[in-house]
Amino acid sequence: MKKIIGYVIIIVLCTFAFIPFVFAEEEEETTVATCDSIKLNELRKRAEKVTGVYEYVYDNNNNVIGFNYLIYNIPDDMYVTYTGMPSQIVDTMKKSDTVEIDPTTGIGKVFDSNIEDVYTIRFQVYQYSNECGTVLHSFTIKKLRYNKYSELEQCKYSGLEDFIYCQEWVNTSFPISEEEIVKRIESKIAKEKEKTTTECLSCIENQKNEDTYNRLVFIRKIVIFGLISGIIIDIVVIIYLFRKAGENRLWKRK
Repeated sequence: MKKIIGYVIIIVLCTFAFIPFVFAEEEEETTVATCDSIKLNELRKRAEKVTGVYEYVYDNNNNVIGFNYLIYNIPDDMYVTYTGMPSQIVDTMKKSDTVEIDPTTGIGKVFDSNIEDVYTIRFQVYQYSNECGTVLHSFTIKKLRYNKYSELEQCKYSGLEDFIYCQEWVNTSFPISEEEIVKRIESKIAKEKEKTTTECLSCIENQKNEDTYNRLVFIRKIVIFGLISGIIIDIVVIIYLFRKAGENRLWKRK
């Protein structure tokens, strides 16, 4: 009898011990089942509408003190993270923070005070419920850096506005010395001056050609007018002579 009771107790304990595993398995299957390919594609399509841009941030003296990364079209059931701490170079960007959203506009914003380095910020879109447990969409924004060489006196020369070494904000670093950069700027200035001189000489040459052409046209008009006038005079003289000859014949007959 004691053996039977022992067997019953063991069976009951095993039954209760097995129940949580069954429920856990059923719960896991239910969670996985809610994130099928159709659901995932629908989430990704909505997440792909999330975009980002950057804008300059100015102080009271109208000097740039940093950048704002603005994130648009964030769905209510999703959030965005960015990889990298503001004011750090790309190689040291390890931490991932969540983009803060303005409750009034719904626009996400991240401030970055680094204006000296070029690097890329990566943004990733997730679902709050973590129903599918994966990154739904990701994009990057490349941050510019201030180019101190744009302040050089040489960069004020006309025609250098789009020259890379004279642009105020650039998306690359210059792995050359300041002396080499100055040389390249001065070389560009020399080319611009040569181009301007060539254009001026060309304009003068074109003006000379135009004047010559106008003189030829004028001379041609005079020649044509002279020929026409000569022909008219010849016709008048011939008519006069014919009339004179006719009058003489009539006089002789009389």
